[in-house]
Amino acid sequence: MKKAPLYLSIAAMLIGISAFTFFDHSTAEDANPTELMAASSNMLKPALGPVYAKQRASCMDYKRLYSVRKRYSKRITKSQIKEAKLINDFLPHYPGGWMAEYIEVKIIADIKGQTKMAIGPDNHITAEQRKLLNTLEPLDGIAIQIRYKAENSITGEMESSKMEYSMGVVPDVDAEYYGGEDELITYLADNTWDIIQTLGFDQTKTTAIRFSINHEGKPENIDVFVESGNDTVDEVLREAVANMPAWKPAQNFNGEKAKQQFEFILGDGC
Repeated sequence: MKKAPLYLSIAAMLIGISAFTFFDHSTAEDANPTELMAASSNMLKPALGPVYAKQRASCMDYKRLYSVRKRYSKRITKSQIKEAKLINDFLPHYPGGWMAEYIEVKIIADIKGQTKMAIGPDNHITAEQRKLLNTLEPLDGIAIQIRYKAENSITGEMESSKMEYSMGVVPDVDAEYYGGEDELITYLADNTWDIIQTLGFDQTKTTAIRFSINHEGKPENIDVFVESGNDTVDEVLREAVANMPAWKPAQNFNGEKAKQQFEFILGDGC
């Protein structure tokens, strides 16, 4: 029996390899608050992972193309904000051990579209920063910008650098669809799939609808933020979200009902 050439074996091994990389951004240059919040808004885009999601195995089951996820990949709750005394209380894996000296720490908040900022000398939250933090509500964004000095491990010299970290403020208790995961996906699929198929929906592309669940559990602020390329398809998807049955509203730590943002994702290829 003939052996396959060595290069075919190597090629087969390479096909199975995939790599995932995560990195933090660090720079010595400063940024103004408007630029930082614009960058932060991009960092806050989708999502920690599906709350209600059907992982797509194949296009034979079209419902697997549907998912609904909580907005924000990096999140902080109202109770975490209330309890925080140090900047490191905000940031997981805070690398304070190799910061020799703080230059300044900025807390920059995006509150209902308005940018506000409070500056402190180190990682202790100042009275001004606390006042700003106390105004944050779910759907607001927050960016932490830390300028510091650290020793260069090669030259041994002290160098200035900067670390940035962005988060979305979320409720302590997430909103829930009363019927649960399966019923939500079934509702969205049953009210859109047949229609968008007749309209020529391209399921190899991803379409996304962002929406909020308000204090009454009703959808609002519905926005097509990743378009399908077909305006009629986008409108069908938007209408399905607008008309969906009520959810159980989100809550803050004190039991107060709160708004929460979600993203309805359809597609992701075959």
